Amino acid sequence: MGSINNSEAEEAVSSMKALQFALTEELEDIECRICTLTEDDLTLSPSEAEEEVKICYVARAALFSALAGINEVLG
Repeated sequence: MGSINNSEAEEAVSSMKALQFALTEELEDIECRICTLTEDDLTLSPSEAEEEVKICYVARAALFSALAGINEVLG
């Protein structure tokens, strides 16, 4: 594995920060969707809402994991 120069390192950090921002936005969207589903989403039956909440929880866990990895890399 070769070494990288400062320009490449800056580009990598910038890319990671952009990814961190995008994932944080997605996490906020998932959190809002969970709130909507657990309050009263009249467009779904209770069983459909429960299934979607489960999917949202899995997505939220994946986003937290990805963000934790990014935070570890960025320090």
